[in-house]
Amino acid sequence: MPLKFDSLLQEVNLLALFELLNFCSGYRVELKRLTGRGAFDTIRVLVISLHISQTDLSSAGLERITAHDIAEMAQLPVSEDIDHPTLQGVQIGRPTKLAKMAEDIAHVLSSTGQILRRGGIQSLGAFIVDCAKRSKVDDKRVSASQFVHRVHSLSVGRG
Repeated sequence: MPLKFDSLLQEVNLLALFELLNFCSGYRVELKRLTGRGAFDTIRVLVISLHISQTDLSSAGLERITAHDIAEMAQLPVSEDIDHPTLQGVQIGRPTKLAKMAEDIAHVLSSTGQILRRGGIQSLGAFIVDCAKRSKVDDKRVSASQFVHRVHSLSVGRG
C-alpha cells in the first residue's frame, strides 16, 4: 500500500488489520453488484480510509469502531430502495447484505481490540511485533514455527 507511516509499528498494525479483515469473500457477489468492487478491494479501501482518516487503531480504538463507521469508511451501501410489492410507484428501503458485512467487520475489530486490551497489548501491530521478538532463534533469525506458536499462545492467553 503506497501510504506514509509515522513508524514501522504503525505500518505493521495496518497490514495486520488488513490481513485480519480478509474474510469477506462470501459477500463478493453483493459487493460487485452494489459497489463494483470485490472483497479484497473493499477491505483495501476500508483500511486505507482508516489510515488516512487517522482513526484510532489502538486496542481501545478498535473496541469503539461501529458498523456505521465501517460502512462509511468502506463506502458500503447498507440499504437500498426497492419497489413496494403492492403499491405501484412507491419505494421502500431495506438493508442490503452489506449491512451484515459491516456488522461482522465491526464485531471482529471490537473483539480483537477487547482481547488485546485485556492482554495489556497496545495494538494488533504491537502484538505481531512482540510475537516476532519472542520467536528469535538467535539474534538474526525468527523461527516461523515459534512465531506461529507465540501468536497462538498469546491469542488464547497463554503468553
